[in-house]
Amino acid sequence: MVKKARREYLAYFFEEFEYPSEAVDSLMNAYDRLAASEEAWQKLTKLINAYEKDILCDWNDMISETKLISEIIGVHEYEGALLILILLSQSLKNYYKRFGVDESIWKTSIFDIKYKMIKCKILYGVWGIFLANWFSGFFQLTRVGFEKLQFEVIDFGRTYVIDGLLLEPSSKVINIHIPRTGTPLDKEGRLIAYSKAKEYFKEYFPKGKTPFVCHSWLLFGKNKEILSPDSNLCSFIDDFRIIEEEYYPDYSQTWRIFDTLDVNDIEKLPEKTSLQRGYKELMRRGEKTGAGYGIFVL
Repeated sequence: MVKKARREYLAYFFEEFEYPSEAVDSLMNAYDRLAASEEAWQKLTKLINAYEKDILCDWNDMISETKLISEIIGVHEYEGALLILILLSQSLKNYYKRFGVDESIWKTSIFDIKYKMIKCKILYGVWGIFLANWFSGFFQLTRVGFEKLQFEVIDFGRTYVIDGLLLEPSSKVINIHIPRTGTPLDKEGRLIAYSKAKEYFKEYFPKGKTPFVCHSWLLFGKNKEILSPDSNLCSFIDDFRIIEEEYYPDYSQTWRIFDTLDVNDIEKLPEKTSLQRGYKELMRRGEKTGAGYGIFVL
């Protein structure tokens, strides 16, 4: 009965989050292989029970177990990680209910599994997850999604004054992550997301002034030279006061822009978007790429 119920949950999940049919077929096949293996099923049960007993259980141990399960059932470790994250998402949903957190936040947050799956397929040709450790924040309820952005509270780690607010290394700030959703990061949606995050994390900011930070290649200064001033990305950069900029030692990080890990032959890189075309020209000139660190107070 348990095996059937978990399979039914998978079917619900794939429909709810509109997974590609090819991914569904692959993952359902992997699940059936898992359910048919007594050794793999016992490991899965132990893993889920550990998480349901303690939301802060050792995530690295859990990831190690997913690799073992993948080996037992003969699937790629990325596919095994994806399957088990989806199965664990049911337990996470129950945690949301237990803690009185709106289920819509669970849905927005857990969409990141699909975003990362698509990225894995593009880069590695596998319906899977190659960043399984990243998901500890979502599953331990320290990171949540609102609209098209993700947020978590972290220590600021430096000293800075903005809008009359003194921030010290131990000061709390809301860190922003920008998942690749495949949809525009419009200003209206961003403002709604910031507002929801401020409300959700308000216990950390009793004085009302809520500092947000972001460290990303999206905030790299040269992006504004490449893109149109009225683009969504330029508008996003303008949300922040950029206080630091770093330069990468090589072009390996541009895989995020070109959707390939092989960025050595510049002329073979795609030119489908204005960002790709701009970065190719920048790379032809031998200029550095990098990232920016920005802050604003809501």
